[in-house]
Amino acid sequence: MSTTTKLTALVAFVVLADSLWYYIKVLLYRNGREVSWLWRHFRDIPNFLQLIAETEDARTQAGYGLVLLMLVLSIIGLFATVLSR
Repeated sequence: MSTTTKLTALVAFVVLADSLWYYIKVLLYRNGREVSWLWRHFRDIPNFLQLIAETEDARTQAGYGLVLLMLVLSIIGLFATVLSR
């Protein structure tokens, strides 16, 4: 993988992961959860899992699960890009 391609992929995964993380923060905030907009990102994950579990609408619950899955995959992609040769 060329350096330019690797850098482009890295930036894309960082932007995607950051966007998804802040989208999760917005979802938590809209559902009455306390969020810190600049800090404590990893505290949002347990809160989001709790929100998913407490959501009664199956379609909304699936959508939240998909957002979480996309965040996890973007973080994996970020690490895979960094560790690739």
